[in-house]
Amino acid sequence: MGLALADFFPLPAGLGVFAATWDLPLRILVASAVLMIPTSVLALCMSSLTQESRYAGFGWFALWIMGWFTYRAVTAAEDYNTQAQFANQGRVVAAAESSWTHVSLYHTLGRVQNWVFGFSDFSEVMTSTAILVGVTVVSLAILYRRISAPMRI
Repeated sequence: MGLALADFFPLPAGLGVFAATWDLPLRILVASAVLMIPTSVLALCMSSLTQESRYAGFGWFALWIMGWFTYRAVTAAEDYNTQAQFANQGRVVAAAESSWTHVSLYHTLGRVQNWVFGFSDFSEVMTSTAILVGVTVVSLAILYRRISAPMRI
């Protein structure tokens, strides 16, 4: 009546599970990099623009909150107009992915992470990817200039 090791660590029925999910850890690492690189560079850039950390913190939260609320307000108005337009015809319309995600950094990151995990095509997230690359490059340029300024005499 001994317990086998397989009782504690049940293995999948076949190697098909491994073949279907082998890239999942890599996708998680890429999605983490998509989140960490632009946001950390942007936070460092904001921090380099002021000597007071409270102003940098306020700017950080203001950027995220204003972007999120702007996205929600615009998409709510868009959904209302779409529903009103098709309600006259007696049809119900399902909401599609909004083109307003680019006003919110939160939703822009979400779109690119959806692509990383294979839920959308690259053609759908090309603009979002360009925005994240642009934010990263501009933030790095500002950060480099602010940090190297005291060294230049």
